[in-house]
Order: sequence, then structure tokens, then C-alpha cells
Amino acid sequence: MSSPDRLKLFIRSRLLAAKRRWAIYRHGEFDPYPARPDGLRFSPSQHTQAVVCTMEAQLDWNETHPGDVKIWQKTARERLRYLLGISETVSPPTVLSRSEMPIAEGYTRQRIYMRFGENCDAPVDIVRREDVRSINAGPTPVIICMQGTNSGAHLNLGEVRMPADVHKVASGSALALQAADNGYIAVSFERACFGERRELHLAKKSESPTVDAAFHALMLGETLLGQTVAELEALRQWIASELAPGAPIYIAGYSAAGTAAIAASAACPQFSGIAVGGCVGMFRDTLLTRGASGYNDIPDIFQWFEFDAFLALIAPRPCLVIAGEKDHIWPFSLGEPVVASARRAWKELNAEHQLKLVRAPHGHTYYPELMWAALNQLISVD
Repeated sequence: MSSPDRLKLFIRSRLLAAKRRWAIYRHGEFDPYPARPDGLRFSPSQHTQAVVCTMEAQLDWNETHPGDVKIWQKTARERLRYLLGISETVSPPTVLSRSEMPIAEGYTRQRIYMRFGENCDAPVDIVRREDVRSINAGPTPVIICMQGTNSGAHLNLGEVRMPADVHKVASGSALALQAADNGYIAVSFERACFGERRELHLAKKSESPTVDAAFHALMLGETLLGQTVAELEALRQWIASELAPGAPIYIAGYSAAGTAAIAASAACPQFSGIAVGGCVGMFRDTLLTRGASGYNDIPDIFQWFEFDAFLALIAPRPCLVIAGEKDHIWPFSLGEPVVASARRAWKELNAEHQLKLVRAPHGHTYYPELMWAALNQLISVD
């Protein structure tokens, strides 16, 4: 091809690129295709939504008869563990090393590196405040703290490592420090795909931090969410036997970390309860209306139940849900009907006071003042 021809192609492509950018700026999208007749549906998501509307869940929580809650929970929990790809037996992690590490003044921090499986290691930080009394008279409760789709678990410790961390910490990300301030033993856990456990070895990574691991897990007959749940259960076993025998063990987190907390508590009844925010809404109203990360997507889930079943599996344990009025993903308006549906499980198990939904005034962010006040109240009457 001659130089003039290459120049013409270059100019044409640049003009088209400029036209595309202008269309996106003016209209939010660039659609170069011919007009189509009314009534046609070309987007794959439209097909998905239509199919979901025709499906009947085999373990639909709303079809559970009064008095059958415990029977339903046993069956539904077994099915959930199967869908998540969790093995029947989960063993505690192996401790590889321990050390003391720096942290904000007034706190102590022990760093423990743990092995959860073959080539599957994770850092865990134990955070305490010796000058704060335990929240109750018995063994000091433990709270496993996790971050959502953020830069990493260092945000639990109030540490800034990435540019956006400045705003995250200022908004109240330091869950582990907050837990210690409120008289708990805090266990900061790094979920797979984030922070120190981010992907570093793939030749070409996807933009989403979880989509590669999620799809690779499916090829193994597993799920990424199920891996997190299994690791949390393994960590719980280690806490119960080594760190704080006899102590209640709770999980706290926002967004995807909240989803993990809900799934873990639903699948593993030994957890004492949860405190979550920005993560509750029916799957069809939330996950199916936006792009997928792979983390929350569970094969065949609609064949069996909706998100209200996840919450109902946590009853009668303490369950705190915070939902922002302006949350662009999981707003209060979508979380309220889920909690209302699941509330029947707590009511029938004589523990309605252990389920609490808090309306938050802003968007998809942290609400430390609301979370700890409400959680402390739930635990105090547990």
C-alpha cells in the first residue's frame, strides 16, 4: 500500500474516532448501525431478564410454610454450598509465619501469613486496643473485617497506598480500627484478587480485578465467591481454636465484602452474625441490571432461590443491613423488600429483634457511626 493510501486510511479512522467521541459526549453512546423496526430486542441482557421472569425457584423462600423454617434452612444451606462449589469439609488454614507490624498509635497489630490451599496464601492482621474494654463480660467477640472492590485490606487499617485510598480512609474505611475501638478483636482479611492478593501472573489481565479468577474458577467447578466463603470458614475455625476460643465470631464489610459476609454466614451457621452495607437487593433488580464482575454470579442460582433466601438462612443470628438512600447499586428502596421478605424467618424463630435494617442518608459508601452503634446494640441483646 502506498504512503498516500495509508495517509487516507489514517485520516478516515481519526475522523470516525472524533465522530464517535462526540456522539458519546452528546448522547451517551455511539450507534453507527441502521435504524431498526420497533419492538426488536437485540441486547443479551433483555433476553436474560425475560427468561428470569419465567423461572420458578425450587427453594423459593416465599413458598416456605409457617413452621418449616429450620427444615427449609437445612435444605437450602446444602444447596447453596453446592452452588458455591464449597467442599463438604473445610479445614483450618496453616500458619506460615507471624510478626508484629506498625499500625496507628494506640493499636497493636500482629501480621500472620496463612495458607488456605495449594498455592493459595493470604495475609491476616489481628488488631487490638488494650485500653478499650470488651463489649461484653464473656470472651471478647471477634469481627472479621473485609473491604469491597477497593485497593485492598490495608484500608481496614486506615492505610493509604493508592490515590483513591485518601478518599476511602476519609470516608471511614478503617473497619479493623473501628472494631478495636468498640471493644472487639479485629481480624483484617484480604480477599482474593485484591491488595496483596491481586493478580500478578496472568499474561493479559481483564480490567475487572475479579472477572479472570471468577471464570477460571468456573472451569474448575468452583466459584470465586465460594472460595471466599470457604476461606472465611477456615479462618473462623482457626480463630475458634487458636485466637479466641469460645468467642463469638462476626463478619463485617461493605459492597462485595458484604456479599461475601452474607454468603458465608448463610452457608456456615457457626458464624455468630454479620454487619454489612451497600449489598442487599434482589439479584434480578441489581446484578442483572449492570455489568458483571463475576464475583457475585453463581451458576444456576435462579433455579433455586433469590437474595431474600440468603438473608433468611442467617436467622436467628444478628444481622445488620445498612442501605444508602442514594446508593447507585443497592439503594435502600431495593434492600427494604429483601429484608422485609426475610424478616419472617427471624419472627418465626422468635428473634425478630436480631434483624435490623438501617436507612443511610447518602450513597455507596461507609457509614461507621451507623454501623457500630447498631451492631453493638444487636450484640448486647443477643
